[in-house]
Amino acid sequence: MPNNASALVAYGSYTSDGAARTIEISPGVDHFFLRNRTDWGNSGAVTNIQSEFQRGQTQGTAQGWTQLSGSPTNGLTTSAVTTAGFSFIDSYADDPGAQLSFSAITNADPPVVSSAATTGLSNGDIVRIYNSATAKQLNGYDFTIGSLSANTSFELTYMTAPGSVGGAGNYRRIPFDLNWYPRRRLITGVTTGSTTEIALSVTHTYVVGEKVQFKVSSAYAMTQLNNLVGTITAVTAATNTITVDIDSSAFTAFAFPSSAVAALGATPAQVIPWGESATILTAASKNAGFRGVQIGSNVVGANSAVMDWWAFKADVVI
Repeated sequence: MPNNASALVAYGSYTSDGAARTIEISPGVDHFFLRNRTDWGNSGAVTNIQSEFQRGQTQGTAQGWTQLSGSPTNGLTTSAVTTAGFSFIDSYADDPGAQLSFSAITNADPPVVSSAATTGLSNGDIVRIYNSATAKQLNGYDFTIGSLSANTSFELTYMTAPGSVGGAGNYRRIPFDLNWYPRRRLITGVTTGSTTEIALSVTHTYVVGEKVQFKVSSAYAMTQLNNLVGTITAVTAATNTITVDIDSSAFTAFAFPSSAVAALGATPAQVIPWGESATILTAASKNAGFRGVQIGSNVVGANSAVMDWWAFKADVVI
């Protein structure tokens, strides 16, 4: 545990579902400590029975301890966590992560990005794609990622096939979301009908009852949707979609521009908040800035384990 140079600012517990999660800690945090209460002292080996992270360590890493037996006092050994560890988040101050390289993006649904450099990434992170030479329609887009294979690849979870294979390019981890809620989101697909379902590139957090407006340039074909305002009638978390009360059954099909068209300049198709709704004052009215810690899938704890955590703020720098 930290020495006297650190002050406890928050503590708590959660029951792990095995997936990465974030914990909001308003003052921010310089030192985070996590322990598996359920398995502590039980017989049998447990990887990362406890782990910690301090400011100055590489984001996405951790110092872990593996329990070798049912005796924590005598049966712990240290183990460095190099991926899907802890990351400190401060959306008021954080800058995008370091420039990293990828070697290819597949023309698949969803696209798979090949990269030998994924240190610090976890499933659910946001990345920004740029400098793709042959899939320019993805340049500048932020995506929530999934199916991360360390230093091999990750999926652009909510993206459909972009229409062309992307060669080498760059990406950055975006360690924050837009501070103001409801947030502008970029569109990755549209399903037409008597109501309209919109897929978005980053986990959207919209709720039923909010009003949104659509901006769709001719490069994305469905110009009939441009400038229309709709009310959200349903959200589907699994596909990161919203459904709005717009009849699009006669609209031209939505399609991403080709890389060549995007190279000439094409404003991304997007959803923006609009006006007021019955349930929430919208139009970017709520500050949703976030300070806290992301707990990656390699340290979050085994499914159903109760995990205790402590967050500390440095009193002095030593």
